[in-house]
Amino acid sequence: MTISKNDLKNILEQWQSGSIGADEVHKWAEERYAVSGWETDSEVTNEVLGELDMLDMNLLIKEDADSFLSILNDPSYNNRRASRGKA
Repeated sequence: MTISKNDLKNILEQWQSGSIGADEVHKWAEERYAVSGWETDSEVTNEVLGELDMLDMNLLIKEDADSFLSILNDPSYNNRRASRGKA
């Protein structure tokens, strides 16, 4: 199965609105990140999913969802990441 940017946006928006808590976000990500049978639709999606998988270790809070949503909504973010990889 494929995890899309929209899947992540949906989870982050639910977290922001308070419909789900940090523990549910972490559990959702943990069940999908680096697990066989799951893949992401882009490097950005994978990066954000990885951050959510480590939510309990990095002490992220609901307000951090804004930063992740900005990254997911920025079409040039993939280009900047790719450019850094080639340098």
